[in-house]
Amino acid sequence: MRIITLAILIFFVSVGCLERFEPQGTTLTNLLVVEGQLTTGAEGNTIKLSRTRAIGMKDMVPEQNAIVKVTDGQSNDYLFKETLPGTYYSPAADLTAKVGEKYMLDIVTAGGSHYQSSPVTLKQTPPIEKVYYSSETRLTDDGKVLSGIAIYLDAFDENNNTNYYRWEWTENWEIQMPVNSKFDFQVDKDTIGMGYPIPKILPVNICYNSDTSSRIMVASTKTLSEDRVKKYEINFTSTKGFKLKSLYGIIVKQYALDEAGYKYWEALRANSEGVGTLFDPQPYELTGNIFNTSDANEPVLGYFDASTVSVNSLVVIRDQLDSLVYPLEQCFEEKDTVPYRLVQDYLQAGYLIDTTGLFGTTYVIMAPVDCSDCRLYGSLERPKFRPD
Repeated sequence: MRIITLAILIFFVSVGCLERFEPQGTTLTNLLVVEGQLTTGAEGNTIKLSRTRAIGMKDMVPEQNAIVKVTDGQSNDYLFKETLPGTYYSPAADLTAKVGEKYMLDIVTAGGSHYQSSPVTLKQTPPIEKVYYSSETRLTDDGKVLSGIAIYLDAFDENNNTNYYRWEWTENWEIQMPVNSKFDFQVDKDTIGMGYPIPKILPVNICYNSDTSSRIMVASTKTLSEDRVKKYEINFTSTKGFKLKSLYGIIVKQYALDEAGYKYWEALRANSEGVGTLFDPQPYELTGNIFNTSDANEPVLGYFDASTVSVNSLVVIRDQLDSLVYPLEQCFEEKDTVPYRLVQDYLQAGYLIDTTGLFGTTYVIMAPVDCSDCRLYGSLERPKFRPD
């Protein structure tokens, strides 16, 4: 594990996890949603704008053709260009944010509505001390036992200045197929239905996949004797599926919050994880710091905040997880011995060639594609298991 140098980040609350509930007399349709982040990193800065839709409609409507900018304490404006519908981008070189500087978000929609955030001061985020795991078991709602790893982090601000924290993560894992298909099949043009195996040009036995956190993770150390977060669980990954079968990595980002930002995130967390009682705060009741300059009563979904970001990571390989219990592998029982004349039929039915028969024979060993082609579960492109 290694701690990455802090990068400057201004982030906006994503409301994709808000509970879709419409109380009597209140509509959540067509509300502005603000999400994104602004960093000094090489990736540049992106802000996404959208509008909520009616209940039952999952995708939100991109807010297009808006004028989006961030203004600093010296009244310098940093404009964003719309690169995709509802997505606004600014190159990294256009903005150099500084700890202690004030920033404000400003949005003018194509329809003429003007939105601003309250000015916020960019905060310094302390480093994540470490990210680590523990082999554990968990019970599902139906009483089944899951074997896996719980992933924790420790953080500490020796200056006692942070008090409020938020985290998010990206996980990557390698997918190794139980069957390594080593051959393709070359059709013999002179003999109908016949052919012969040839070495596979593109291996499809190892792929990769990724996922990002959806649960809101925040914590406060305000009432503690020191500004320290100890053994905060950020994820649990079980042995079901491919995640822990070969190579697994998680990259964790940590943000410092001010008290108002923490209260907003905590209310949003309570809403998204609540049991749905009438006493839970609803999304339109979660007051952020973004507002319509002409209509203070219009709900706007999002909270504008500013901080540096601290990054740490963890990589785990299968050999480290001998104590875990893995589901039984079924693929080895599904191989078929197939004569050359039937290989094309099997290929069309979703099988791949595992290996050839003995020298001089005219058959191959074939396995179902879901046991032999990793592209069903991920991509051949390898991601970064650790941050730059």
